[in-house]
Amino acid sequence: GTLLVDVENQFAVGDEIEMMSPSGNQTFSLTEMHDQDGESMDIASGSGYIVRIPAPENIKPEFGLLMKDL
Repeated sequence: GTLLVDVENQFAVGDEIEMMSPSGNQTFSLTEMHDQDGESMDIASGSGYIVRIPAPENIKPEFGLLMKDL
């Protein structure tokens, strides 16, 4: 599946992302990202972008928060 993400801060393909949710936290590497038209993109520069990313397995994204590992 995929997650629809309203971007607030910049992140890019290759970044380590942590998904925090009531069902637990999971860290994963962002392998791909697409804009709303399905076009591949490498960087979401910040606020104003809505992107689709692959959903990590075994996570329920309701009320989830994505964070970039620094």
